Amino acid sequence: MRRSELVLTPLLVALLLLSPWIGRLVGIDPFRVEPTEPEALPTLGVDELADAGTFTQIDEYLDDRMALRGQVAAETSNVFIAATGDVPVSNALRGRDGSLFLTEGLTNPCRIWFDADKLADRLDRWSTLGKGREILLVVAPDKSSIQVDDLPARARRDCQAEREQEMLAAFGDDRALIPLWDPLRNSVDPSQQYRLYYKYDSHWTFRGAQIMVREVIDRVAPGQFDRAKVIRASNRKRTRGAIARRLGWDEVESRNRLTCERDGTNTVRRKEPSGSRDVTVFRSVSAADEPLIAGRTLVVHDSMMPAGQQPLACHFAHTTFVEWDHFDSSAGIELMTKADRIIFESVERSIHIRSVNRLLDPAFDAVVTAELSN
Repeated sequence: MRRSELVLTPLLVALLLLSPWIGRLVGIDPFRVEPTEPEALPTLGVDELADAGTFTQIDEYLDDRMALRGQVAAETSNVFIAATGDVPVSNALRGRDGSLFLTEGLTNPCRIWFDADKLADRLDRWSTLGKGREILLVVAPDKSSIQVDDLPARARRDCQAEREQEMLAAFGDDRALIPLWDPLRNSVDPSQQYRLYYKYDSHWTFRGAQIMVREVIDRVAPGQFDRAKVIRASNRKRTRGAIARRLGWDEVESRNRLTCERDGTNTVRRKEPSGSRDVTVFRSVSAADEPLIAGRTLVVHDSMMPAGQQPLACHFAHTTFVEWDHFDSSAGIELMTKADRIIFESVERSIHIRSVNRLLDPAFDAVVTAELSN
């Protein structure tokens, strides 16, 4: 081997190993993490193939399943972690115990202006216009807000903590917010077999979802929640963590959802049309000794809610669940006007974007105000 090769070879190897870090410094992130489940192959038919979005879904499906891409990502991640102790992505952190965290919750609130007081006032006004219609907001805390002791030393929570206090101060004790930060923190127990959040994912486990269900029911119908009757379902599936899969890791965790075993209560789930989308509707019938929360309840939610969907619904006579992405103006407003109770749920890192864009949008507010005033 020539002298030049002896010099260049280790230099090139070093540059290859450091390339993810160099890319992050200049704003290039080849392994950006998205907190989503692996893409499924879309339905293929005449109507679907006429939709440009179908081809995007096919591309994402192939991207998620390219074996070589996964192998390269895994090897790059492992070498980078061995050299630096961190992961080679800009929007994720590796915790002290190997847990993976998304960083959006630590950075987005600082970049995006958000008026918590205005949101609190708007929800109060809608409730008044709706002649006492109950409107609630559930904020699902990020894992980084709860498992603080697991965060790496370089993680900064200043902004996240400030935004949390802004929300609590804006809504106070008797307004629409159902805060989950303290209930979740008080339930953190490292000795428990099941954590509040998955190790390689950003979502909460059935234990975290159970706390959410308890806090919602305790607000709407104090004393009705019975922990012994809202339990972990016996069936489960094993799924790769959403963050881990983008690193090329085959880290699989058992996923359990909650189920409800209220004596004499029968809860039926079905899909019903609403505008251009279907929504999920639960109807419950109960014996006299297991009272149900009367009226029609609308739950507008993100990916944190499904883990606790059924045990929440078994406490209500009629519950409609619709995802934020499907909560388009016309259909969403129609669902709101038909509901006796509206529960908005948003994960903490997205509330500054999702809730502000929708609930504080002047055009949306004008139509909602007009409809609720009739």
